Amino acid sequence: MYLQRAAFAPDVVLSSSAFETMKSSGLDIIRSDSLRQEILALFDVEYPTLMQNTRRLEDQLSPAVVVPLHQKHFRNYNGTRVPNDYDNWVNDKAFFNMLSFRLALRQSSTRHKKKTSKKTEDVIQAIDQELNKRK
Repeated sequence: MYLQRAAFAPDVVLSSSAFETMKSSGLDIIRSDSLRQEILALFDVEYPTLMQNTRRLEDQLSPAVVVPLHQKHFRNYNGTRVPNDYDNWVNDKAFFNMLSFRLALRQSSTRHKKKTSKKTEDVIQAIDQELNKRK
């Protein structure tokens, strides 16, 4: 089971179609300059940076390093990853260095996702406050 998790590559999917529609209609619909800037920062800076970092992590590291090391050391047996040669795998420093490096990248990515999630929640709260002012 742990080997299955090591091969897993999480993905981030964001939809910005509502934002793009609003943007094409004109952001002047948002009366508050500060709220408009917060929304723009979220969609024009935070989300693209998050997507770029996620793609770089998985699109570059996985095919270049992760997949070749997994193919070298494991085979699929009834849906489970099984070492081809246990002693060879256990003594392969490159494999365990890759796992350590990947873990560090994932931890960094998780921190960035949490930070972006918090910023998203803050913007949602600011939108709610702005709408409540208009009631």
